[in-house]
Amino acid sequence: MRRFSPSILRPALSMTRYRLAAAASLSAVTMTWSRRVLVASGIAAVIGCAACSAGSSPPGNSGGPPAPVTLTLGVPDDAGTPAESADITSFARLVRQLSDGRMTIRIRWEVTQATNTESATAALVRAGTVDLGWIGARAWDTLGVRSLQALQAPFLIDSYPLLSAVLRSPMASDMLAGLNRAGYTGLGLYPDQLRHPAGFRKPLASLRELRGARIRVPASRASEALFRALGAVPVHLNGSAFSDAVSAGTVDGVDASAAGAAKFGGQFLTGNITFYPRTNTLFAGTGRFARLSVSQQRVLRSAARRTLAFALATPAEPDGRAAFCASGRVVTASQPAVDAIERAAQPVYAYLEQDPQTKAFIRQIQQMKQRFAGPVPVAAC
Repeated sequence: MRRFSPSILRPALSMTRYRLAAAASLSAVTMTWSRRVLVASGIAAVIGCAACSAGSSPPGNSGGPPAPVTLTLGVPDDAGTPAESADITSFARLVRQLSDGRMTIRIRWEVTQATNTESATAALVRAGTVDLGWIGARAWDTLGVRSLQALQAPFLIDSYPLLSAVLRSPMASDMLAGLNRAGYTGLGLYPDQLRHPAGFRKPLASLRELRGARIRVPASRASEALFRALGAVPVHLNGSAFSDAVSAGTVDGVDASAAGAAKFGGQFLTGNITFYPRTNTLFAGTGRFARLSVSQQRVLRSAARRTLAFALATPAEPDGRAAFCASGRVVTASQPAVDAIERAAQPVYAYLEQDPQTKAFIRQIQQMKQRFAGPVPVAAC
């Protein structure tokens, strides 16, 4: 066997040690670089996640879905008005469905017993006593909002097809936008029933019969202006005070649909005179609405839009005429009487058109009206 001397082995050992040291050094560098890459990657991932979170609004304070919420909807009327109650319950149902059960609407019917129930309901929303409100569009002008007054222009919207067209048009959103200036957020504008003169003891089918008659009118400056122009006396009565006045004979009539006239005890309905439609508004207090999450706001707006589709597809007075004819009589005003009543109402347009936006809305509705057939009178019993 060949033997190697120590002098021969020394260079080999030195080279081996050098290679081992170099390998160790390279391994240390590699490990150090790997750690840096991992650390840098982790930081980048954290930054990336933070950026993702910052780019979207968290639905709840904890970053999870919003906590379940119950919103109270105040309604001044009772639940006995079929068309209105169907729309309201449809909205509540849609909110629950669209939120997967995380939002609930609790309806408070007859939320106030004040004389002017609609303006009082709006006040409850503004105060935060209830979260949402549902009132007739007619009442907003008593609170300084004039953007909805065109809907009360006398004898302008006199058929359900025309009413539907107005509420489907961009005008509806512009009308609701007027609520912003009063501290409210408008969510929806919905059709209700056409309003006719209904008398308790005698017909209201001419200026002579309207002159001096005490007519129960819900709070509305536009409606009050109309009845004063016709020579009538508008009075504000609600609840038991109204029914007591009917029984005592101290109120002569009401502006009502056929169903409403039956409910109030009207005996005579003038079927070929349509004053205006009733329309309803769904709204929230601006501050309360802003405190909801973006997803909750989206649910309310979506449910409000779908409720309009539901309302437009639902007959306005499915059994109203039959209910009225059970105890009352539909009368027809003569054409000269109709013409005289419409002429007497013209000063109301001068009042309404003092507001430029209302004037523009009236002109748009007048143009739309040309595309529709004339109104269909309530048929005689």
